[in-house]
Amino acid sequence: MDVQLLTELRAGVTYSLGGSSRRDAIGVDFTLADLSRIGTDQVLAPRGRDSTKVMSRETFLRTARDKC
Repeated sequence: MDVQLLTELRAGVTYSLGGSSRRDAIGVDFTLADLSRIGTDQVLAPRGRDSTKVMSRETFLRTARDKC
């Protein structure tokens, strides 16, 4: 595996952020344009496997606790 540091985000490129907390964890794909949709104390969360939604950090944490 060739590891390269990410030094910038580029327009038109889809990035993916995932975790390994449990087997059914869903990653989040995003683009540079998605970042402008996220406000203070908000997160970009998965909505199923093919879309995302912006929600408050508080709601995200509460939802995550309920599903774990």
